[in-house]
Amino acid sequence: MDIQNYTISIKGKIYMSDQVKLSKNKKKKAGIMGWYRFVPFMQCYHGVVSLNHKLNGTFKKYIY
Repeated sequence: MDIQNYTISIKGKIYMSDQVKLSKNKKKKAGIMGWYRFVPFMQCYHGVVSLNHKLNGTFKKYIY
């Protein structure tokens, strides 16, 4: 992670562990979007990696 502007900078690393993945419906393969995935004008191309997991990491803040 690296966020900066003129007065502050935040840097860090985030790690995910113990992920609980979504079960896949092999019949429809609709994913997290459900039936919206099949609507042509819906430009939602994303997925969910985990709904329940642990986060660990560190952040450092620098003020200019």
